Amino acid sequence: MEMLSTEDSVVITGIGAVTAYGVGLNALRKGLCDGRSAIASAGPLLPGVEDRAVGLVRDLSEFQRKFPQIRPPLPFPLTRMALLAAKEAIEDSNLPPAARPSTGIFLNRNQGATAVVVKAAEPMFREGPQRMSPLAFSQSVQNAPLGAISIHLGLHGPHILTVGGGAFMLGFEALRSGEADAILCGGIDEVEATTLPAAEALGYLAKPGQEGAIKGEGAVMCLLERAHHARQRGAQVYAELASVAVGSDSALEKIEEADIACWGRPTGAGIAQLLREVLNDAGVHIDDVALMVGTANGQPAIDDAESEAAAILGLSRTLTTTLKKHIGEGAGMAAAASIAWAADSIRRTSLKRNRAPVALVFNMENHALYFGAVLR
Repeated sequence: MEMLSTEDSVVITGIGAVTAYGVGLNALRKGLCDGRSAIASAGPLLPGVEDRAVGLVRDLSEFQRKFPQIRPPLPFPLTRMALLAAKEAIEDSNLPPAARPSTGIFLNRNQGATAVVVKAAEPMFREGPQRMSPLAFSQSVQNAPLGAISIHLGLHGPHILTVGGGAFMLGFEALRSGEADAILCGGIDEVEATTLPAAEALGYLAKPGQEGAIKGEGAVMCLLERAHHARQRGAQVYAELASVAVGSDSALEKIEEADIACWGRPTGAGIAQLLREVLNDAGVHIDDVALMVGTANGQPAIDDAESEAAAILGLSRTLTTTLKKHIGEGAGMAAAASIAWAADSIRRTSLKRNRAPVALVFNMENHALYFGAVLR
């Protein structure tokens, strides 16, 4: 792709993905292009909730080939996903070894290290504190995957762990202001059997046999660079990340309806306002948007608000897609997956409307936090 970016603009030069479709961006691309859903019953991978429909990463055997120096039992599955996606993004970008020590890592993660905590706590409750695994305990901190990426890939720049789409917003601002030349931005999520019934009881996830949100897991990473840095080293470019914003207008009241049992209700007007802001910041007219990658996940409150926003903005006839109905709802990785898919779509020039392709990304976290981005 020809780089039309200014010196202080931000471009995406590498993508890595581990999703329910499998390991690698190619697996994600093929699954989505084929129109095939990766949602399936958990089966024996989640004892006690075998009947739940989830977007699980079912095969991580690729990890030992990519990281032969790391021996089991560490790292735990979520860190393996994060390492695989990060390594693919760095290799895809052809980032030279000399640039890696100054490269930062900004990650999204929306829940604690549940699987590791359960693994550490179960023997303690059964047999006492002396039975807690020191290895498991050491991996129970939120930033264990981030630390593993830094150690094994040699990325020693600034590190931040945040929620929602915050990693991309902070990374975008750090690059645009010149505080860094390259930052690996992404998101990670895991599915753990003990938390699924709780999420269902709260109305956040669909119960078996019901329509609604389905939980997914995985890791998606994008290498973001300043345009001049990418140009100087002759890097490929997927797309320019032209604008990023987060915000919320949700009413701070407890909603008791079955379809949304969280603090705050999304509104079409609030979503439309955020998307106008990112479009204006990017200098893009709404008529130039060729693709919208949205947040629809089967929850009526979210889906209806997004549809209302599209109508307000005049996007009702714009090509619109969502990844969540194919790979599951991943609050940490959703923004990263949407940006990666939009960037890959632009690079493959699959959007043809006789003008430069522009993609609009919208994601929602926990019914209250809005995330928007413009890519071109």
